[in-house]
Amino acid sequence: MIDRVLAGSGRDAQGEPLRRSRARSARLAVATGALSAVLPNTPLVAPAAPRVVTWCRRAVVSASPYLIPLSYAAVLGGVVTVIGTSTNLVVSDLLVAEGGKPLGVFEITGVGLPVAAVGIVVLVLTAPRALRHRQGASSESSVSTQPYTIAMRVDAGGPLVGQTIDGAGLRHLHGVFLAGVTIVGAPLTLVTLIVTPIVVPLVLGI
Repeated sequence: MIDRVLAGSGRDAQGEPLRRSRARSARLAVATGALSAVLPNTPLVAPAAPRVVTWCRRAVVSASPYLIPLSYAAVLGGVVTVIGTSTNLVVSDLLVAEGGKPLGVFEITGVGLPVAAVGIVVLVLTAPRALRHRQGASSESSVSTQPYTIAMRVDAGGPLVGQTIDGAGLRHLHGVFLAGVTIVGAPLTLVTLIVTPIVVPLVLGI
């Protein structure tokens, strides 16, 4: 459902980015507020937030303008009915404890519905401009990653001396690879060291 709400119709793919973002926020906030009127906030937002992030990654848009409206719309929708949030139920129980009658399911709708409607309108109008477009940690790290080379000298008394490349565990490294080997200023091929033991002085290029 979250995917359909955020995707909208084919016409939403046109127009300015701000208008598209505002349209998505409106659909998400209205749908979340309506569901929150009859469902508790936490069980509603907890599974919906990861779906929003997943859809935004697929669509290559920032998820930050939609997560806060999702949460706030759930809070606003919760004030429409007594069963919308646990706080309303606590207040109803306090009334009973004081000798009064419990709140009816729609007893607070006359006040809660206008509050929710105004709040959702404010969210839709302000969220796309007020919330910064942030990239996820994985996206930022992938953009800033740079290739690099490390040169390491093999010590005379080190554990690598006398072993082959395979025996020293240098042939199948995780995330890096052995690019070259130099001995006394002369480069050696890796094929040679697959069967030839490592001697010093030796420099490994990774």
